[in-house]
Amino acid sequence: MKLKLKNWSNHIKPQSKFQTGSLGKYAPKIRLLVSKKAFTVLIGLIFLLAIITALDWPLRASIMVFFAGGLGLVLIIAQLYRDIRSKKGEAQEEQTMDLGGIKSPQEQFRAVLTFGWLLGLLLAIWLVGFLIAVPLFVFTFSKVYGAKWFLSLGLTILAFGFLYGLFEMLIHVPWPRSLLSQLMGG
Repeated sequence: MKLKLKNWSNHIKPQSKFQTGSLGKYAPKIRLLVSKKAFTVLIGLIFLLAIITALDWPLRASIMVFFAGGLGLVLIIAQLYRDIRSKKGEAQEEQTMDLGGIKSPQEQFRAVLTFGWLLGLLLAIWLVGFLIAVPLFVFTFSKVYGAKWFLSLGLTILAFGFLYGLFEMLIHVPWPRSLLSQLMGG
């Protein structure tokens, strides 16, 4: 998939043939052309939707969404102003950015494996809750990919300490109930 952008840096060159975007002679070439203003408006709508969604949440749960969404909207408005104010007669160089694609079976396997890990994390969060699932994910991921026991346990303790210390103790985030806690009546 290719995305057409204006004023993209001229000095960035692909480092390997896998970054050039050729999907093979039989693969279809997909090109997505998006104007700069339309893309900016789309991102602004996403920020606005996040803020509108957070209006129904408790204040403590929504404060970060309001902050990030508000800052994002301010930056989007500034970008739109800049885009509209730019001289219409001014020749602007357009380049195509290649978003690439999965080319080899090894890359396909790695992509499926990555999505599998992420789906497993989401499933674990739904089943046992965020505070247990994320440290469990860190431990399992680090052990599967060859970390020593000491490092895996240390990373797990750091992940739990960060989540518990920041989100539970410092800013008191109300966590969604996991399926296990609902089944146990807690």
